[in-house]
Amino acid sequence: MVKKIPPLMAVPQAEQSESTYLANVIVEGHSNHPWNDLADFAAKMASQGKCKYIEEQLHSRAVNVACLQETKLDSGTLTSQHYLRIHSRADSHWGVAIWVHKQLGVLCLDDEPLHIDEHDVAVLHESPRMLMLLITKGQLKIGLFSGHCPHSNRPEERDAFLAAVAPLLLRLKHAHVVLGGVDLNGRIPPNFQGVSGSLEFGEADATGWSFANILADSGLWAPSLFSQLHCGDSATYTHPSGKQHRIDYNLLGGQAVLEKVRSEIDSTFDNGSPQDDHMLLGVSLQGYLDADGHTRKLRRARYDRDRLMTSEGRDCLRQKLPSFRHPGWDVSPDQHCRKIEQHISQILDTHFTVPRSLKKASYIPERVWQLRERKLAFKQRVRYRSKLWHDLVCRAFHQWKEHQDYGVIFLLETQSRLYELAAVAVKFATSVIKREISLAKNEFLHKIACEGHQGAATILQRVKQAGVGGTKARPITRPLPMLLHPSTGSAVTTRQQRDEVWMLHFGKQEQGQATPIGAFLQEATYSCYQPDTKWTAAMLPTYVDIERVLRAIPRNKAAGLDNIPGEVLKAVPAETARLLLPLFLKSMVLQHQPVQWRGGVLFEAFKRSGLQSSMDNYRSLFVSSYIAKAYHRVVRDKTQAFCRDELHALHLGSKKRAPVTFASMYVLAHLRRGCALRQNVSVLYLDTSAAYYRIVRELAVGDIRDDHTVIRLFERFGLSGEDLHDLLETVESGGMLAQAGAPDALRQVVKDIHLHTWFVSRFSDGTQVCSSLAGSRPGESWADLIYAYIYGRVLSKIHEFAVAEDLTFTVAHDPTAGIFPTHDGQDLLDATDATWADDSAFPLIADDPESLMRRTCRLCTLVISFCEGHGMAPNLKPGKTSVMISLQGKGHKKAHIGPSTSHFLWLIGAQAHLYFGPYCKERPSAEELSADCDKLITNRLTRTGQQVETLAPGFGSKKRRQADNLDFTLSLPVRRGCVPPPPMAPLWSQEQQHAYKATCDAILSVDNGASIACITSALSAVLFQDPLYCAEIVQVLDRVSSEVQELHEDDPWDPWDPSTMQSILLAVDSINSSLWTFGLPEPQSIPECRCPSKSSRRDPFPLVLFSVE
Repeated sequence: MVKKIPPLMAVPQAEQSESTYLANVIVEGHSNHPWNDLADFAAKMASQGKCKYIEEQLHSRAVNVACLQETKLDSGTLTSQHYLRIHSRADSHWGVAIWVHKQLGVLCLDDEPLHIDEHDVAVLHESPRMLMLLITKGQLKIGLFSGHCPHSNRPEERDAFLAAVAPLLLRLKHAHVVLGGVDLNGRIPPNFQGVSGSLEFGEADATGWSFANILADSGLWAPSLFSQLHCGDSATYTHPSGKQHRIDYNLLGGQAVLEKVRSEIDSTFDNGSPQDDHMLLGVSLQGYLDADGHTRKLRRARYDRDRLMTSEGRDCLRQKLPSFRHPGWDVSPDQHCRKIEQHISQILDTHFTVPRSLKKASYIPERVWQLRERKLAFKQRVRYRSKLWHDLVCRAFHQWKEHQDYGVIFLLETQSRLYELAAVAVKFATSVIKREISLAKNEFLHKIACEGHQGAATILQRVKQAGVGGTKARPITRPLPMLLHPSTGSAVTTRQQRDEVWMLHFGKQEQGQATPIGAFLQEATYSCYQPDTKWTAAMLPTYVDIERVLRAIPRNKAAGLDNIPGEVLKAVPAETARLLLPLFLKSMVLQHQPVQWRGGVLFEAFKRSGLQSSMDNYRSLFVSSYIAKAYHRVVRDKTQAFCRDELHALHLGSKKRAPVTFASMYVLAHLRRGCALRQNVSVLYLDTSAAYYRIVRELAVGDIRDDHTVIRLFERFGLSGEDLHDLLETVESGGMLAQAGAPDALRQVVKDIHLHTWFVSRFSDGTQVCSSLAGSRPGESWADLIYAYIYGRVLSKIHEFAVAEDLTFTVAHDPTAGIFPTHDGQDLLDATDATWADDSAFPLIADDPESLMRRTCRLCTLVISFCEGHGMAPNLKPGKTSVMISLQGKGHKKAHIGPSTSHFLWLIGAQAHLYFGPYCKERPSAEELSADCDKLITNRLTRTGQQVETLAPGFGSKKRRQADNLDFTLSLPVRRGCVPPPPMAPLWSQEQQHAYKATCDAILSVDNGASIACITSALSAVLFQDPLYCAEIVQVLDRVSSEVQELHEDDPWDPWDPSTMQSILLAVDSINSSLWTFGLPEPQSIPECRCPSKSSRRDPFPLVLFSVE
C-alpha cells in the first residue's frame, strides 16, 4: 500500500557561536570553529538554558524534526510541552540532539500525524558528535541522525569521525525515510552524482569530497545543493569577519518516493547568539511510501474524573445506570460482565469525555478561559497602536522641522484617548482574570483539604495535576531508551520486542508463559466448579457489603483494561451496587468469575538503581479493573469473617489499623531498651527476592489444577524431600484457608479467583497473553492475604524453634497501665519479630557478647532454612538481608568480628554469608584509644571545629595557584584579609602522638591486680622514649586519665576491675605530680628507656629537666 507524505519541515540547520571562540577563528570555511552543527545553534541555546525559547520558535514554524549540535547537556531523553528531546552526552562542550514534535509527529501519513514516543526509538549510535536513531512504527522504519564533524585543523579527529559515520549511515540505507542534518565544517562539491546538484557556493574541500563519497554509498543527498529545490541564499554560516560559507546540510534518503522538496534558509530564526553566525536551514518534503505506520496497542481512554464527582456528574450517573437490563441466568458471567462494561463505557463516552486539547489548569473555571481568549483577540486587534507614541514623536519632530501641520494635535486628541481606553480595557480584563483565578484556587485547595482520607503524597499529586504550581515544575530527564534482551543481549528496537521481553521476564517470575489469546480463552473455559457445594445467605454479599467496598475506592488511580475509572463506582455507590450485585452473585454461585477479572496490565517501573538497560532493575506494577477489585474485596471480607486470624500479633500490613510506623518503633524501642539495660542487642533484617512471586497459591487455597502442576512449582522453587511432602499434605487438606476454618463454598470461590490468571504488558498488541501459575500478584486484593497466610506459617515455625532453643526473650507487661506505664508489669510477653508485608525484623538480646553472637548466628540459620523450605529466597546481597549488632561489656573485643570478615557473618548451618552492616559508636572504645592521634584530632575537629562557610576571593582559582608559587610573601589569608582564628587546642607533635599511643598500649596491657609501682615504671618507660617538653607530658597524662575514667563509666569491670583502675589513676597522678619535683628515677636506669641520639630532630631537653642531683 502506498502512503502519501504531506509536507514535512524537518531537520532545521542552525548553530549558535560564542564570542570567545570567534576571536581566534581562521577564515577557512568554518573549519577552525569549534561550535558547528546543523541545528547546533539550537543545541547551544539548549546548553545555555534556552531550550524553551528555541522550542517555541520551532513550534511556531511547525517543525517536525529538529537536529541540534553542541547542546552541552547530559545524555538522556526529555519530554517537554511540544517536543520529545533525545540528547547525546556532551563531554563538557560537545553533544548533539534530535527533537521530534509530539503533536505534529515525525511526519504525516494520509493527513494524520505519526506520533512516536521513546519506546518507538532505538538508539543505533550515541557519541558527543553523532546521534543516530531508528524509529519503528508498524511496518514503517524512519532513520534520524544528527552529526557534528570536527574541522580540518583537527585532521585525526575528522578522519575518525568520517570513518565511524560511514558504516552507521549504511545501516539506514534500507529504511523507508531517512532525515538528518550535519554540521560538516566543510563544503560538499557540486554536481556529485546522486548527492549534490549544480548550486555552487564556495570551493569544495577535502572534508566535503570524503563526505560526498559516504553519502553516495548510503543513498543520501543534500537538497540545499540543487538550484531547483533550494530557495534564497545558500550561506548557512557568517564568519565574524563578514565572510559567508555553506557548511551545514540537511540530508534525505530512504526508499520513499519524494515528489516535492523545498529547502531554504530562515534568517528570521533567532538563535540567541550576540552576532550573526549560523542560520536555520529547513527542508519540507512530500512523497509516497509503501509501508503502513499503523500499530495495534491497548486502548487507554481518558475521562473527566473531576466532573464525575460533581453533583451534575452524580445526577447523570443516577439517571443512566439504572437503565441497564440484566441478562438471564443462562448467560455466562463473561458475557454478563461484557454487557455491563459496554453500558458504563457508553455513558462515559457520551457525557464525560476529555477533549484532546492543550493542557489547562482544571481548577480555573471555563468563563475565565473564555475571557482570556476575548482579551487576547482584542489585544491582537489593537496591537497596531503599540507604536503610536513612537510614530507621533517622529511626526512631531518632522512638523517642527518643516513648520507644517501634520495633524499631530488631532492624532493626540483621538488616537491617544483610544489607546488609553484600550489599555484600560486590557488591564481591567487582566485584573478580573487574576481575581477569578485566585478565588478558584482557594476554593479548589479548600475542597481538597476538607476531603480527608488521603495522604500528603496524594494531595500533592492532585494539586499538581490540577495545575497549581506548575510553572515551577521542570521536565525530568531520563536515560536514553535502551533495553537489552535477556537471552541474546541485543538491544530491543521495537514495541513488539519490548512486549516479548517483558512477557518473558515477568512470566518467569510468575512461572507462566506467553500464549495466543485464542488458546488461552479456550483453556479458560475449564472451571473448578463443584455442584454439591452448600451455600448459606450469610456467605453471599448484600447491597450494603458491595456499597461499603465501593465507598472505600481511592481516587485518581489508573483504570484497568476496561477503562472504567474508580470514580464511576465511587460517585454513586448505591446505584453501582445495585448494578453489580447480580453479577457478583452469579460469579460466586457458579464459581466462575469473568475472564476479564482474572488479569490486567503489568507496567514496568524502574527501581532507580543499577543500569536502566537491565530488566533485573525493574519491578512490576499491576493495574486491573476496578469492578474486579471490588469483587475480590467483597469475597475477601466474606472469607475473613468466617476464618480465624492465622496471623501472628506483629504481622502488620495485612491487618487494619496497623501502620508500618509501629514496626519501626518496635525495633527502635528494642535498641533503646538494650542501651538502657546496658545489654548486648542485635536485629536481623530479612529481605526476600521477589517475595510475592515465589508463593505457591495452592498452599493457601488448596489444589487448583492438578498434583503435577503443584509438584513442578515446588521443584522449580528448589523444594524436595521432606519439605515437599509436608507442603503437599497442606495442599491436599484444602490449604491454609481450610485450616483457618473457611467454608468450602467460599474456598471454592477463592480457588476460582486464582485460576487462569493472566497479564499483558503495556506494549501488547492484543495477540498474546501470559498465563501465571504462581505468586500472589502485588496490587490485588488477595495478594497480601495469600502471602500473609503462607509467610505467617513460616514465622510461626521460626518462633516455635527459637523459643525451644532459648533464642528469644520476654518483656514485662501490665495490660492495665496503658501505653505509658509508670512501673514494670508482672505479666511476661514473648518478644517476636515485627513484620510489614514481606519485610521482617527479628530482635535479640543477651547479657554477654559471646552469647549474643551465638544466638544471632543460630537465628539467622533458622530464618534462612525455613524460608527456603517454603519456596522463598532470602536476598543475601549486601544492603538487603543484614544484621545490626551492638556489643558492650566484658568480652566485647573478643566477640568482635575480625577485620578479614568485618562485613560478613558466616552461618555454618546455612552455609551462607550474611552481610554485617557498618555501625557508628557514640563513645570512644578501646580501639579508638589505640588509634592514631591524627585521626582522633581530625574526627573531633570535624564535629566541633570551626568551618569556613564562604571562600575568600581568589580561593580555588588560577590566581591563587599562581600566588602559592611566590616566595617571601604573606600567606594568602593574610593578603586577603581573612586571618583564620587560632586553634582552640594546640596540635600535638609527632613525638607527642607516639608517646600518647605507647601510653595507651601500656595501660591497656595492665593486668588486674597490678601494683602502683609496676604501673608507674611501665608508664615512665614509654614516656621517656621520646624527647618531650614537660607541658607535652602533662597533656598526654591528662588525656589518658580522662579516657580511663570514661572506660570505667562504660563498664566498671572491663577492661579492669575497680581496684586496678584506681591504681592506674594513682600512678598517672604520681607521674604528673613528680614532673616538676625531684625523685624520679634516672631515665638511663630504666631498661626500656634509651637516651635520645644527637641526631634527633630536637634538643635533648628531657636530660636536663629530669636529671637527679
